[in-house]
Amino acid sequence: MNESTNRKTQQVGIALGIALYNLLFLSESGNGLSTIMSGKTRTSFFEELRRRNVIRVVAAYLVAAWVLIQIADTVFPYFGLAASTVTFLIIALAVGFIPVLVIAWVFELTPKGLVRDEKVEREDSNKGRPALRTIDYMTVTVLTVIVAVYAYEKFGQPSAGEAAFSSSPSIAVLPFENRSADAADIYFVDGIHDDILTSLANIASLRVISRTSVERFRDTDKSMKEIGAELNVVAILEGGVQRAGDTIRVNVQLIDVATDSHLWADTFDRQLTAENVFAIQSEIATTIAEELRATLSPEEETRLARLPTESLEAYEAYLLGKQRIQRRSGASLERAVNHFEDAIRLDPDFALAYVGLADSYMLMGSSLYGNRSRDEMLQPAMAAVSKAIEIDPNNGEAHATLAMIHNDFRTDVDPEPLFRRAIDMNPNYAPARQFYAEFLTRQDRKDEAMTQMQFALRLDPLSPIINVLLAGYYSARGQPNDARARILRAIEIDPQFARGYGELSFNYRDTGDWAHALTAAQEAYRLNPANVMHRAMQAEFQLQMGDLDAASRIVDEVSALAPEIPWTRFVTAMLHLVRNDAEAFQYALDNWDDVGRRGFYVPILVNGYLRAGSAEKALELIRSFDGYYSLPSVPDVAEMRSRGNANPEIAYSLALQAAGRHEEAAEWIQALLEYHGTDYRPKPGGTNVTQADLQFLVEEAQVHALNKDKDSALSAMRRAVDAGWSKAWIYYFNQDPSLDLIRNEPEFQTMQEEVRARMAAQLEAYRTGKITVP
Repeated sequence: MNESTNRKTQQVGIALGIALYNLLFLSESGNGLSTIMSGKTRTSFFEELRRRNVIRVVAAYLVAAWVLIQIADTVFPYFGLAASTVTFLIIALAVGFIPVLVIAWVFELTPKGLVRDEKVEREDSNKGRPALRTIDYMTVTVLTVIVAVYAYEKFGQPSAGEAAFSSSPSIAVLPFENRSADAADIYFVDGIHDDILTSLANIASLRVISRTSVERFRDTDKSMKEIGAELNVVAILEGGVQRAGDTIRVNVQLIDVATDSHLWADTFDRQLTAENVFAIQSEIATTIAEELRATLSPEEETRLARLPTESLEAYEAYLLGKQRIQRRSGASLERAVNHFEDAIRLDPDFALAYVGLADSYMLMGSSLYGNRSRDEMLQPAMAAVSKAIEIDPNNGEAHATLAMIHNDFRTDVDPEPLFRRAIDMNPNYAPARQFYAEFLTRQDRKDEAMTQMQFALRLDPLSPIINVLLAGYYSARGQPNDARARILRAIEIDPQFARGYGELSFNYRDTGDWAHALTAAQEAYRLNPANVMHRAMQAEFQLQMGDLDAASRIVDEVSALAPEIPWTRFVTAMLHLVRNDAEAFQYALDNWDDVGRRGFYVPILVNGYLRAGSAEKALELIRSFDGYYSLPSVPDVAEMRSRGNANPEIAYSLALQAAGRHEEAAEWIQALLEYHGTDYRPKPGGTNVTQADLQFLVEEAQVHALNKDKDSALSAMRRAVDAGWSKAWIYYFNQDPSLDLIRNEPEFQTMQEEVRARMAAQLEAYRTGKITVP
């Protein structure tokens, strides 16, 4: 049963039940529906239901049934009864509801006991009221207890995820040493290490560091205290595996990070069978939980004792598949599929092999790793993960994979309940939290997304990608300094991480440091020349610093390499806009289908229509905006605040003025003045000011100019320039028609020269090699 969905359903049902109970029959003296429905509005049928106490009996039955189901759902598993037993009980109670309804109608409770209704005198009927009132009180009491319990579960105690990260003991399992004579046995050693890590991760009361982070300490010479400090754990497990013929030896030692002393150590010598390998893993995980005083639930004890497969050959094929899948290349993923298929052929009930197969198909359908289309990989991935869940319904990794498939392949299934179930099953599985955060981001639930990504980072602190993704949330919240710290940490962890340098270039761009942005983008492209986006980005940065020739060369290059990617279109449009050439208007028209970049084509097209004297066409274009840049039907300050900018409204006001519709324009301008008269956007002066914050001041200057307030417009521009604004400065100073009122003002020209000088200084520093990145 899906715990999250079940709980929500129960809460809604309880709330409705209480409301209906009070409304219908709680009070005889004026608090229920009986006093509202009076005279002609009260039907004789409803009055008869009340008199015969049918409603009371139904309410009491439903409450009693609910209590029985909850007891059964909690207790039956301890007696080894299958989940279907609870289902049978629910069906039986549902079937029993009908005769209870009939009996309530036919019989009535009196001081003489149950008597057929037609034989009851009205005075005897009323004498039964005290007993019925007792039923009322019992029903309301039970409902109150239910509400209190669920209110406590929902608001009074932390969620499973929160509990796992508040005060839970934490552990890192370092890569095991291969002590076998054959170096090729490393896959087997790594597989045992990974399975022990996974077994520990399934214990909700432990916080277990992910494989990605501990892998960075393979063959390290750092002390246990140093490792513990980097990973923020209280204990570390290290060990080695030796395979010789048909025997296996596993040595492990659990170390207290604070004292660098052994908490526990043991050596396991066993015959090499699948059963013995899994028994060793289970015993190690159980002992560690005891040593760290972690609490094991009955379900967790059952999972630790579970034997995934009895076939050693299937297990070895599975481990080879896991080794190949870690390399994340098209060829390695193909080989991983072969190994997982071998494992399934050797043991058709090996659930973990199906999970590995589904993960391989999912990655093969990703443009980041594989070379297959998503449509081609969706069906086999779904088939594999569905089979895994059919075999092992409580496998947390299988549910996480199912959620990620629906999320990545954008199916019609809502992945959120799947993510929540996967996290409930295994709160230590960092990828589930990472991808859940990305899903929440697309739902515009950024605070929740950031919380999940922070959880993921605690589980996998040395993951470059998680550090970079977390930086994105800081950037979205207007905290570029915090974002940069995360990005630099990712680069420190992996200096060859191309995406880290790409994100660093965006971060420098956000703060107007175009020279550093260009240098970081060049490093990203050097590390991964297959990603043309990192080359296209360089054109924007060259444009911002005023080197149009260099930007033009880059645009020609990326247009030949990847003409269809959004970044190629973006920098091409930007070059046309800055040049103010004849091709700009036609290019914007030809690429209007590029919805993600429409915001940049808007000024090109609006300006083109206005120059041609086609203001009505400009208005028609602006009204056709959809999605992020959609224009409300009437001026709406709240909509501007929600969107975070007033671009459509400013363009519309400008076009209305050009069309001679000055009264309408005045209404929109008044709303714009109200929007810009608030402190909604952070004002300059802090340490986390971004170009987006400063753009708010440029918008303010546009609004004042449209309102024919020259002094206020110049004042807003001055504040923007003094605070370091420079984004798209060539366009705003030379072409933006909304600033025509102040374009020829000496102060405006002075500001342009100041920005030009700053950009020339950045360009010179870049050209002379004074700009470096980590």
